[in-house]
Amino acid sequence: MYKIRIPYSDSIIKIAFFLFISFTFFPKGVPFQPKLQEQGLEEIGESNIINQIINIVIFILSLIAAIPKLDEIISFIKKEKFLFILISWSLISIFWSDFPLVTFKRWFQIFLIYFLIITYFSYYPISQAVRLIKTIIYPYIIITIFSCLLIQGALDPDFGSWRGLTPHKNTLGQFGVILSVLTLIIVSMETGRMKKIFSITFFFLSVVIVLGTFSSTSYIALFIFLTGTLLYWTKTKIFGRMGVHNSLFIYTFTTGIVILIIVMIFVPEFTDFIQGIFGKSETFYDRGKLWLAMLWQASQHPILGCGFQAFWTIENPQLLLLYQTFIWLPNQAHNGYIDLINEIGIVGLILFILMIVKNIVRSFRYQILTPWLWFLILPLISNVTESNFFRVGPVTPTFIILSYLVLEKSLNNFRKEVL
Repeated sequence: MYKIRIPYSDSIIKIAFFLFISFTFFPKGVPFQPKLQEQGLEEIGESNIINQIINIVIFILSLIAAIPKLDEIISFIKKEKFLFILISWSLISIFWSDFPLVTFKRWFQIFLIYFLIITYFSYYPISQAVRLIKTIIYPYIIITIFSCLLIQGALDPDFGSWRGLTPHKNTLGQFGVILSVLTLIIVSMETGRMKKIFSITFFFLSVVIVLGTFSSTSYIALFIFLTGTLLYWTKTKIFGRMGVHNSLFIYTFTTGIVILIIVMIFVPEFTDFIQGIFGKSETFYDRGKLWLAMLWQASQHPILGCGFQAFWTIENPQLLLLYQTFIWLPNQAHNGYIDLINEIGIVGLILFILMIVKNIVRSFRYQILTPWLWFLILPLISNVTESNFFRVGPVTPTFIILSYLVLEKSLNNFRKEVL
């Protein structure tokens, strides 16, 4: 089949990927403002014109680079399936959304991440993506720590803890957990002794960033990540030599996660105590009441939802009615599963769970147990009390999609080697 050749298309997609990752971490506006809204509040306000320009530029660059690789991209989508179906379902929800333009704009931002990464992987291996990401996150880690130590504006005005270049301490906490996983991935890929020591140093600096935020949700995610990593290392280095297989690791880790989730949901006193230690402004009880209110909203359209990200928009009368009760003006349900049901219905939630479970199960089945799995596992836990699965603004959706596609690419490469 004849292919259209575009000069420097490999460089074009590399530039697009670099720009996207850079703007994912570094702020698009002026940092250190006296009072900034928490990242994600733009979901209920006006669109950010800078975001729109950046997204359009990145999309155009990705589209140009995708033309010569169209066959490979379509082939990869056919093998991947589940995420593409979920994104397509989110787009279809435009037809019953009360705010179709809002739904389309926010869907486009999620689709852009998916399209960019697939196009990039049609040109470059995973290792090349990691090397490019490393050139961005190392300076970010250094700038964040120095700004928190030296600049008063880098401290959260409400809590006095670190917020760095981000608008809120919780946002920096999410970044810190993601940086911890990314630096661990870099550690696992480095070969030289000095390079490993260098990357390990940045791993510990990422952990320091999380600790400096005093974000209880990020603390829990970091604890699970470090504990799971230690358990897996123990299984590999110690129990592996004794002939104990993955069953011990899976059983121990899964049991711990289930217990933690049960405690977070059904023992609010414990959760309030943890949040009180870190100076949370709203209690778990407030979130529990919000969950009930949002479950009632979801019950009005349980199968299809109200439209992808169509609820949390300031023009929505139902949201304004909600704010009469919840005067602290939430911009999410503080439960990612409830937000998914409310916006894309039970159908969308099932598609999402199938997508995640399929990748995790296949990764264990084929022994492709890389740190990338953490980007799928940790959001499943944190979204019990937060909502950042596929929201506009948070960094989490970028790395859910990236890790899912990395694992898909790894599994496809594994099958080719076996065959």
